[in-house]
Amino acid sequence: EVGAVVRALGGMRGAVVRGCSAARGSRGKHNMTEPPSFHTQSGLSARAQSHTCQTEGLGARLGQQPVFANLEQHRSRVAISDVHGDYTYEDVYLRSWDLAKGILGLLGQAGPGQRICFLCPSGLTHVIVTWASWISGNVAVPLCPSSSPSRLEHLIQDSACSMVITTTDQVARVQEITKRHGQKTIVLDSTWWSEPKLLGDQGEALPLPLTEVGSEGPDTALILYTAGATTGQARGVALTHTILNNQIERVVDAWDWGPQDRVLHCLNLGSAYGLINSLQAPLSTGARITLMPQFDPVKVWSQLLGVGVNSGKPLTKVTTFPGLPSQYVKLLTQAEVIFKDKKSRDYVKATCSKRLRLMMSSSATLPSTVTDRKSVV
Repeated sequence: EVGAVVRALGGMRGAVVRGCSAARGSRGKHNMTEPPSFHTQSGLSARAQSHTCQTEGLGARLGQQPVFANLEQHRSRVAISDVHGDYTYEDVYLRSWDLAKGILGLLGQAGPGQRICFLCPSGLTHVIVTWASWISGNVAVPLCPSSSPSRLEHLIQDSACSMVITTTDQVARVQEITKRHGQKTIVLDSTWWSEPKLLGDQGEALPLPLTEVGSEGPDTALILYTAGATTGQARGVALTHTILNNQIERVVDAWDWGPQDRVLHCLNLGSAYGLINSLQAPLSTGARITLMPQFDPVKVWSQLLGVGVNSGKPLTKVTTFPGLPSQYVKLLTQAEVIFKDKKSRDYVKATCSKRLRLMMSSSATLPSTVTDRKSVV
């Protein structure tokens, strides 16, 4: 049955689905004075200033913000898997901390609470820019890579952002906008998703945030924008740290997120469901998130079954899948194409029932055409 499933999956795509690689290469001591470089709009390399790790509890300084409060407890666990590799919680936090230093260095005396727009693909860079915005005491404003140029310009201007952060493959989409309106720009190069960053000594405390995170008061943490389909121009919704924390705590309780979870994530990161409920909430508990840059039903089936496309090599087990009604329709439609014989379908049912503890849907109620369908799952 496994061979039949591999052949069925392989017949639909030529490329092998990238699975979870072995532990990332050499684990050198974190370089305190030379973090990975980024480029400003002028093309000059910027280096953050050196820092000294402090011994005060990380959770205390973070105001018990759920995203970071228990980070020390699972620092060696894999937090993020994307197309570039696997990254531990310690690794992700240290990259975020270094970027936060760079943000503060470029913003100068602007003070906390600045809006940071960022255009990053679904993967490590999206997470580290979000965390860096909070570690530096500023506001995260995610931009969607699929947005039109006019929407990107509207969001950048409407949010009154002071800075735009993007990656080398996305910079062309915002460069003219930031030049026209004068926002500072950081372009993350490949050093931000390569060169593992670890302290080396697990007994060494992680560096403290550069400003108080999640402190008492109405400090804005995040701005999400509506689609604009019914309101004309997209409108921003500001979420304070208190609202963000309450939402994370409720979702963790409702969906029982925990360190045992392995989340397959292929949602839009510009929505509360995609960014808060299905990413930051499980990260707050030590879960492992596999971030796919876009939804592909064949690759999703490959991940759910734990079988690499064409290769047949095992992939990291997926335990939870947050999806959309449209995605479930596409998964079922694709299943009828690639799992044609009864043995394959029985294998898919048995495997998914054994591996997955929770599949959820949002944005709309699943239609009866999906819930009543008995073809595969």
